[in-house]
Amino acid sequence: MVSAISYGTGVPDESDLRLCGEVSGKRVIELGGTGSAIAFAERGARAMAAAGVEQVEEGREQAEQAGVRVEFHAGDLADLGFATSGSVDLVFSTALADVDDLARVLRQAHRVLRPEASLVFSV
Repeated sequence: MVSAISYGTGVPDESDLRLCGEVSGKRVIELGGTGSAIAFAERGARAMAAAGVEQVEEGREQAEQAGVRVEFHAGDLADLGFATSGSVDLVFSTALADVDDLARVLRQAHRVLRPEASLVFSV
């Protein structure tokens, strides 16, 4: 069973909204969570997740159970040094409302995204 890409409680998911498009073979980063990164990996994406330490630990277990590979990074959501500039096809987040320095996070997302790539988020 493929996991849903969720935009939050009470919000339609990606199967209804279709904001992310086809992700197979693309580099995708989830900011502030791990569940959607696992769902992206199940769809063939080269998925990464930047989240808190506890979320990363849980995400690693869930990815292993799902049989997918996700590159996890614990720490600040604006610390995207693991991704080179212009190398990511999609940045996804449902956690931006909880960020202290949103401008910094958005600058880093912009830095890592390829030209014409998308930042998809829900607040």
